[in-house]
Formats: sequence, structure tokens, C-alpha cells
Amino acid sequence: MAKANPILADLRGSIAGNTWSRNRFGAYVRSKVSPVNPNSTRQNQVRTRFSNISTRWSDTLTSAQRTGWKNYADGTPLTDQFGNPKILTGNQMYVRTNTVALNSGVAAFDTAPFIPGQAAQIPVNNVNGNSNLTDSASGTPDNLQVVLAGVPQFPTGIDGTSLSFYIGLPLSPGATYYSGPWFLLGSVLGDSGSPPAQFNGAAPFALTAGVVYTIKFRYQDGDGKLAPSAQFNKTCVNIP
Repeated sequence: MAKANPILADLRGSIAGNTWSRNRFGAYVRSKVSPVNPNSTRQNQVRTRFSNISTRWSDTLTSAQRTGWKNYADGTPLTDQFGNPKILTGNQMYVRTNTVALNSGVAAFDTAPFIPGQAAQIPVNNVNGNSNLTDSASGTPDNLQVVLAGVPQFPTGIDGTSLSFYIGLPLSPGATYYSGPWFLLGSVLGDSGSPPAQFNGAAPFALTAGVVYTIKFRYQDGDGKLAPSAQFNKTCVNIP
């Protein structure tokens, strides 16, 4: 980043591939960067769901239901990246809740949970210790498997509950923490009639045996409450 010529100190905006601006240190100029928009199928699906949820808030929910989401949001502070409490609006809480629900295949939660608070977190060690991440050489998709009997905190026999899993790109050698981007592996849903025994989620890209990937998961209870997301690192193993 270069400092601007004093003659152009008040110039702002983009000219000939350069962007001119100011910060607390004075004027500066940098190369203009245009955001990349791959317009992928997954991106379009996310946009469509977000649009549908936002429209549902305006066109389907009653005034009482919107008030319910405001009350729930006010009583359920989240934590920002600096560890400070953050209060969402009712609309933000509704969109946050139902984005996960619709991605999981659960019906939308139009009525907010009556009791404030997040869902209880499922212990990371239980999920990690009962999972395998495999690179299959037999032509079947590389995937993540989680044996749910070892995760008793997930109520597999309760309708409306879900446990969603995401995978990150290969972890760089020596790195221990990954912050994104994330790719949805899938969700397992609670079912009172036929409780699931295992989660199997096909990776959206080829995995490599011996490489470490980060797995993120999030639990949603039958009232729509979300637990804080959690993650762990997993080494991919080869399955002949």
C-alpha cells in the first residue's frame, strides 16, 4: 500500500485500477480488487434459501410470531469474535435459526423457542472419537462416518432435531486451527419412528489419505434452538 501524493490527498474512489481513500494515518492508494463471484450451484442454493427465509419473515409470520423472535433474541445473547455479548434482532435470529433448519431438511421454525438460551453443546470428543474420515479407493465417495451410539447427547429418537456436519479445505502443515471456508457434508435428523444409527456424508471434493481436515458440527434441537458450533481436526485414512 502506497501513501498518496499530498496534491491528491482529498481524492477518493477508483481510477484506472487504483482505489484512493483515507484512514487515520492519512491518504493512501491501493490496487482496486473486484470480488470474485463464481455463481456456483451451492452459492445459488444458499442465496435462494436466504431469500425464501427473509420473504417468509415478512409474508408468513404473524406480528405475534415476530415479537416472539425479538423476545427470544433479546434473551439469547451470542458471543462475537472478541468474546463480547452480541444481541441479534428478531429477524436475524429467525434467519440464523432457519438457515440451518432448511439446510438440514427440517421444516421451518416459525414460532420462536419460548425459553431463551442456546441448545446444549454436544461434547467434541464424543463426535471425534466415534468418527472416521475416509479416502476410498473402491470408487465409492470419500466421506465422513459418525456412529451415533457413541454420541448419546444427540437425541436420535426425537423428531425435528438435527446434527449438521461441515468440512474445510486441507489443513496447512503445522496449522492447528481452521476458520473457513466450510462445505456442507450433510445432516442427520432425529426420527421417533426409526432413530438413525450412523451419519454418512459424502465429501464435496476428493479427500487424500494422510491429510488433516477440520470437521465442524452443529446441533439443533426440536424447538429450533442452535448449539454453538464446534470443530475438530481429523486425519483422513485410506479404505481399499
